[in-house]
Amino acid sequence: MPLSDSDANRRCRCATKHRADTGPIHDHLRTFCDHVVVAHPGRLRLISRAKRKNDRVDAEKLAKLLFLDEVPQIHVPSPDVRAWRELIEARHR
Repeated sequence: MPLSDSDANRRCRCATKHRADTGPIHDHLRTFCDHVVVAHPGRLRLISRAKRKNDRVDAEKLAKLLFLDEVPQIHVPSPDVRAWRELIEARHR
């Protein structure tokens, strides 16, 4: 569903957990949100030690941490840096 101009100008923040394909997901979310946070999975004790584990519960906890500005973040390299790393990795194969 395309966004209207009023939706595109809305300021928002979002958070996601680190995954193998975090870079492209981060870039895609940046088109919709002003601030994208990628959470460090090892430091998310609130989520990793929970007895109830499912995506909805994890998302609610991550949203609460984002609201409180307590999400342990990781650095996501720029697309240029990621492309450079992929090139170097391909050369070593």
